[in-house]
Amino acid sequence: MFSRRWSGRVFNPVTNFTNVAFIGGSPVVLAVHPSLDVRSLKALTALLQKRQEPWRFASSGVGTLGHLLGEYWAQKEGIRLAHAPSTSATDDLIAGRVPIGSINATTAQLRRGELVLLAVSSARRLPGLDDVPTFQELDHPDLVATNWYGVSAPKGLPATITTRMNEAVGAVQDDARSAERLVKAGLELDRKSPAEFSAFIRAEVLRWAPLVKPLMNPKQKQKQKGGGTPI
Repeated sequence: MFSRRWSGRVFNPVTNFTNVAFIGGSPVVLAVHPSLDVRSLKALTALLQKRQEPWRFASSGVGTLGHLLGEYWAQKEGIRLAHAPSTSATDDLIAGRVPIGSINATTAQLRRGELVLLAVSSARRLPGLDDVPTFQELDHPDLVATNWYGVSAPKGLPATITTRMNEAVGAVQDDARSAERLVKAGLELDRKSPAEFSAFIRAEVLRWAPLVKPLMNPKQKQKQKGGGTPI
């Protein structure tokens, strides 16, 4: 989607590459400014459902995981959001310029107590954010997702080389010191074979494509959701 929009090139992430190894993923946190006076995802959902006007919702950019999770959650709960992409989304949220946001879980400001953290998109609670429940705990298993990272190579890489590269990545993940550094950087580590990695990418495309397409056409999205002045 984004390759076509930004560079005019089209590629298939499953068939145009040799997908070698999955490394891990970094989750996002749904957070609100304290002025909203809500302390749970359930309370936030109830508050937003009472308003007809769209609520401003911050993320680090169009098409990011924070953006997609926010849009998916809004559609699921019948909430109207007005996306406010910003490279300073966390600062905007802390300053109260935007009331709601989905921000990277590794952001240092999250641990300062300046925001109310409602849910994290990881499969398990995060070290350092032990009091923040996962979406899965809150009966939203479909909101478990991460900004994931992996290693891919040009299409047609010989299987022997693919296997050796996969094993090399796995060795780094298995090394205690390396794993500790990656976890401290906010990654949830997970090993996958090349075939499992390709299957994972295929599933991700199927999962997000129906949501991404209208987001790339603002007029279509506005037609679907109607007008209104963002709060």
